[in-house]
Amino acid sequence: FSQKKNYYECWYNCSKLTSFPLINTANGTNFNYAWGYCSKLTDFPALDLSAGTNFSYAWDNCKALTTFPEVNLSAGTNFNRAWAECKSLTELPALNLSSGIDFTAAWYNCNALTTFLPTDLSAGTDFSSAWRNCSSLTDFSNKNLSKGTNFSNAWYGCSAMTNFLTSDLSAGIYFGSAWRGCSSLTEFPALNMSSGTDFSNAWYGCN
Repeated sequence: FSQKKNYYECWYNCSKLTSFPLINTANGTNFNYAWGYCSKLTDFPALDLSAGTNFSYAWDNCKALTTFPEVNLSAGTNFNRAWAECKSLTELPALNLSSGIDFTAAWYNCNALTTFLPTDLSAGTDFSSAWRNCSSLTDFSNKNLSKGTNFSNAWYGCSAMTNFLTSDLSAGIYFGSAWRGCSSLTEFPALNMSSGTDFSNAWYGCN
């Protein structure tokens, strides 16, 4: 595998795979759907993913994955549904996602996720449904979302979230249902959302 660059759908839908070996993926750039729907994979090795740019659907529907290593994802730009439906994942480490642009539904339905440690999301523009239905996530603070424009449904259904203290949403345009159903939220900071045009149902159900 040492010279391989394209891992598109390599192990897609290997639904009986429970573990994965530490192979050489150092030259890999495209990991689109690479481990998608490996629904019985319980852990993932610390592979060299430093050259990877496309991680869309990479671990989508890895429903048994309980932990994720602090791998180097610093070159990654596309994280669309990267960890969506990872229903057993309880914590995401302090991954370097500083080059990421598309985070659409990246952690959608990760409903066991209690801790989200990545802070530098500063290149991201699309966060629509990024944390939707992360119903165990209690805290969302100190995240750099300064270039984000689309936050539609971003935190929809984060019903355990009590704290929302992120630095800058001033570039945001779409906030439809952004915090809908955040029923444990008791306070909302005075954020600059002056570019916003759509706030439909933004705080609906924040009772």
